[in-house]
Amino acid sequence: MKERLFTPLGMMVKPGTGELVVHDGSTESRWANPAFESGGGGLVSTVELMTSDQLTQKQKEQAHIFFEDHSGWGLGMGVNIRRNSLWSTPGRFGWDGGVGTSGYTDPAENMVGILMTQRMMQSPEPPRVFSDFWTTAYQALSN
Repeated sequence: MKERLFTPLGMMVKPGTGELVVHDGSTESRWANPAFESGGGGLVSTVELMTSDQLTQKQKEQAHIFFEDHSGWGLGMGVNIRRNSLWSTPGRFGWDGGVGTSGYTDPAENMVGILMTQRMMQSPEPPRVFSDFWTTAYQALSN
């Protein structure tokens, strides 16, 4: 995180020394023991929990049109759990938006991809431009 995110963005740096500073550590965090539950704020989790499948089998069956047998839902995003295409690799997470956006992170490939078409989806199946984009992106990894 320090190397790839905080340092390049100049985040949480102590003035004068440039040393990175933890603003709200996990043990003394104000979010560790919230006064009341809040669905819109104060969510504290590990990235691992956020990006792993949290659905029960029954939930997947009820929402089969979205998850089929190769994906699930983490804490706020889709998660690939089985490969069903070139780009649908286990551990990849993100979401296809209904107004033509697609954004995913693939930790195994050290890759982030974002597509913004602003084309309204016509069905639960993403438009072909999505599969073309992701196929091209993953094919480029082998070159």
